[in-house]
Amino acid sequence: MVPRVGSTSRSLSLDGDNWELRYVAHADAPASAYPREDPNYRTVTATVPGSVELDLMRAGELPDLYEGDNLRRAWELEYGDWWYRTQFDLPDDWDTDRTSLLLDGVDTVATVFVNGVEVGGVANMMITHELPLSDAVRGGRNELVVHIRSPLAAAEDYPYPAQLRQIWDASESLWIRKPAHMYGWDIAPRLVSAGIFRTVRLLERPPERIDDWYFVTKQLEGQRAIVELQYELSTAPRGRDVRIEVSGTHGSSGARFAATAHPTFMSGHLVFTIDNPRRWMPRGYGQPDLYDVVLELVVEGETVDRHQTRLGLRRIELDSHLAADDSGRFRVVINGEPVVLLGTNWVPLDAIHARDRERLDQALELLAETGSNIVRAWGGNLYEGDPFYDWCDANGVLVWQDFSLACARYPQTEPFISMIEHEAEAVVRRLRGHASLMLWCGSNETDDSFADDRIDPWTDAITREVLPRVVRLHDWCTPYVPSSPLLTSDPEQRERVPEQHLWGARASFKAPFYASTVAELVSEIGYHGMPALRSLAKFLPDIPPAAIPDDPVWRLHESNHRTHPNWYYSRNQLMLDQARLYLDCEPNDLRQIVLASQVSQAEAKKFFIEQARLARGRRWGLIWWNLIDPWPQISDAVVDYYGVRKLAFHYIVRAQQQVVMMASEVTGWHRDVVLANDTPGHAEVSWRVHSASTGAELASGSTTLGAHADQVVTTLPLAPSGECYLFRWEGEADGQPVRGGNHYTEGSPPLSFERYRDSYLPQIAALTPTFEPGASWH
Repeated sequence: MVPRVGSTSRSLSLDGDNWELRYVAHADAPASAYPREDPNYRTVTATVPGSVELDLMRAGELPDLYEGDNLRRAWELEYGDWWYRTQFDLPDDWDTDRTSLLLDGVDTVATVFVNGVEVGGVANMMITHELPLSDAVRGGRNELVVHIRSPLAAAEDYPYPAQLRQIWDASESLWIRKPAHMYGWDIAPRLVSAGIFRTVRLLERPPERIDDWYFVTKQLEGQRAIVELQYELSTAPRGRDVRIEVSGTHGSSGARFAATAHPTFMSGHLVFTIDNPRRWMPRGYGQPDLYDVVLELVVEGETVDRHQTRLGLRRIELDSHLAADDSGRFRVVINGEPVVLLGTNWVPLDAIHARDRERLDQALELLAETGSNIVRAWGGNLYEGDPFYDWCDANGVLVWQDFSLACARYPQTEPFISMIEHEAEAVVRRLRGHASLMLWCGSNETDDSFADDRIDPWTDAITREVLPRVVRLHDWCTPYVPSSPLLTSDPEQRERVPEQHLWGARASFKAPFYASTVAELVSEIGYHGMPALRSLAKFLPDIPPAAIPDDPVWRLHESNHRTHPNWYYSRNQLMLDQARLYLDCEPNDLRQIVLASQVSQAEAKKFFIEQARLARGRRWGLIWWNLIDPWPQISDAVVDYYGVRKLAFHYIVRAQQQVVMMASEVTGWHRDVVLANDTPGHAEVSWRVHSASTGAELASGSTTLGAHADQVVTTLPLAPSGECYLFRWEGEADGQPVRGGNHYTEGSPPLSFERYRDSYLPQIAALTPTFEPGASWH
């Protein structure tokens, strides 16, 4: 475990552009020492955090890998040998005996040298590493070298028995702890990469410190919370006067609490009470109340270590029952209240992870705009940094956290088991204190990988033994499930389990596969839509639309990451088919294809969300795929790589309003119009329904609703020739003013492209909240 860093630890950042990268693009064997004189190696200026691709692009030795088919140039580097080097000066008063090197992110298999002395090795991109330097570092000038070996070369050192499998036939990914998407995925390119992608710093830690802490809300009833602090110290008190002073202040009210622990050993527990507790609740169910907490370690009257954190008082339960019939359950309960989950899957922010941090703020702003109350941190991704979880804490967004395992049957033997256990312990201990953390999930679709070959997924030792053991040991109050979706031993029953990923044939979005699912929670569901024309022009050649399904450059950005005989289908063809199924667009007009694809995507995702909300009491949520692209591509994302919102983004914003009007699917000769209030207080709302075709008002009224309730307010007749209904409402909910708009498009596809574009879309865009439709697709 890497101990927590308190404010009494001195820190010296080694980030910046004062590094050099010495490399060879392809090495039969890596150099055994820093290749100062080897003529086969080239040198460029390097920046940390960064990656080898970014350094070579800045040096002019690589083009922009995201444009055209330039990505193929990165595949030539997969057997490269990479040597990062920098120099640093230690202050005169720096204690070298208490010095360590903190590496927040190294990609991936690396050996570290300080002043020519090997100080350690790392082999896991997912976690932070700390290496002691007392035997190598010195006062004054020092040299740091990080040698990164090819992950493919490292993967060649392991066995590959027949049972191992990875969905994209990338066996080289199975043993090496990098995010699965980096070897190529349907939402990310094959960009194996290497580099120091997160911050690097030297630490001078105090000899006596708090190494870790963990707050558990043990009881939360009425006007009292019982909280337990579990702590670990670097050294035992051994009879000295040692205290841990805990003080907390509620952010808005200023309410305070205080408690004192008197350790008698290097680990211990403190149970204390908080009166009149402010509870942390997710969006739509109350306020995400947090306490600012300070922990101070006091030894013989002197404060020797100090830490700050935030505490959310909440109890989370997962009411789940795996069954292959309608008795299955998957419901989340926060502080005793069942919660309907609406949100998005969180995929890589950038295919080059060194750029994640610069894209995070934009992505979080988009997430806030959607009104989501959950984000599923997908298992093919890297674990996010602390700012992501801090934001979710502060904004009432629950986090479903997958462990970074996806769509594969991983090794079941040493050393992989030990590596996963060590990684999981590091991740759980880092994230367990976040109020937003709702669920630990062992993997993404690894159960499917077993069931596809009729192997019982309950024989997977990683998700059934190792990971639950880690969670029980280190975060026993947070629910754990082995996989998403979690399958029974009978693969034929996967469409009957209570939590599902709904992909299917991906044809009509109103097909029974989507509309009639028995799932209580749908945790993946998506639909394709093209980026705007101006975004396409940045990374794709201008070709006749008829060539799109087979053009190699366009296919590269779908993401057909490698030419491979097992590649399954053209996702661009899928997107074209979906667009033409919904609107009668001209197949040779790219402008029409772009808009038609965005309309079909937007209507599909709106339909998915609204069907989940209309099934209140039977359906407990939907987590759509996905928010923003990690590279320029044609995909299910509702915001493209360049930050341009597709129509689907705006439709989702409206469908996820806490007070919303929605139309159900047809029953007999009419459909119901439902007003839903998903705030924690009652709502009084005036509403109107208009025809987009005629402008006539079709219905109006006023309705009062209780918290988390809905009501049929009117019915609408079938419109055989097609129609678009416009809903507007305003009033008050939970003591706050509300005003909004939504729509429902009726008709049997394919609908008239011109009618939707010229009549419906301008009126849909003018509803509240407004948007400019042309900005989404021009």
